[in-house]
Amino acid sequence: MVDFTVGVAMTPLDQLSGIARTAEECGFSSIALPDSLFFMEKQTVDYPYTPDGSRMWTADTPWVDPLIAAAAMGAATSTIRFYTQVLKLGSRNPVLLARQVGSVANLTGDRFGLGVGIGWAPEEFEWCGVPYARRGKRVDEMIDVLKLILGGGMVERIEILNHAMTRWSATVVSCQASFGSRIWPSSSNSLVVEFSAANYSDFYFKPPVPY
Repeated sequence: MVDFTVGVAMTPLDQLSGIARTAEECGFSSIALPDSLFFMEKQTVDYPYTPDGSRMWTADTPWVDPLIAAAAMGAATSTIRFYTQVLKLGSRNPVLLARQVGSVANLTGDRFGLGVGIGWAPEEFEWCGVPYARRGKRVDEMIDVLKLILGGGMVERIEILNHAMTRWSATVVSCQASFGSRIWPSSSNSLVVEFSAANYSDFYFKPPVPY
């Protein structure tokens, strides 16, 4: 049996719930949700998935937070699954993200999977207050943190030891979720994340060829 997924990148937001219901009625198994934090006026590095390095969307292109979209579409459906393809992990806080992911997993009846990538734009890291340097190693450690919290139960202490990230800790953290370890790394030809896939995840998204 072959499973089919519907991609909803750059879809008008008022159509998402209807698309989810129709996809479920037609027998699709899942919906893939993209991620984009913001549109910067000028980019300092090439976008990796177009031949000329330009972005294939504009400032007016609709983007919704994928976790919020999954919760909304999950409320309109009963069986179809949702996953991020992929969420830019490098610029996010893993403790806050774990709480969000655990919430979505519960609200959708455990129909959510988390696909993660590092992120390609230095601006997203800078404007979120996270260093762009050594982002691959930091993402490795963030996946460890996510899996620890999402494994369920109380976590007494979490600490990022990599010197590239500010040292911090969180005490008595519980997202009250039984999410397991459905975390799937992807990358844009990154050896760091391909190594992570072998050590931290259940599956690996092979990056698409350039458009």
